[in-house]
Amino acid sequence: MDAKGFHHFYIGWVMLLIAFYFLVFREMAMTSYIIGGVGMLLCVDDYWQHDRQLEDADYRSPLHRIYGFFYARSEIIRWLNNIADELFGRK
Repeated sequence: MDAKGFHHFYIGWVMLLIAFYFLVFREMAMTSYIIGGVGMLLCVDDYWQHDRQLEDADYRSPLHRIYGFFYARSEIIRWLNNIADELFGRK
């Protein structure tokens, strides 16, 4: 997995967009807050990881390790990962 890719950052942003949809168009505030909170956590974690990697290139955040666990076992996550890489010019 590319340590320079912001993969769970992308997933966090998608979750924030989904949360916005649930809040505005479905008026499901609690669902929106939960999805948005998890999305924000993913974004902050990935940003923190890449900031730390400026000092320690081998640092991996706890959420990155979880992401790597599922990446190795899920064809869907690898497929989404490749789409994000192509979309954001990482390949």
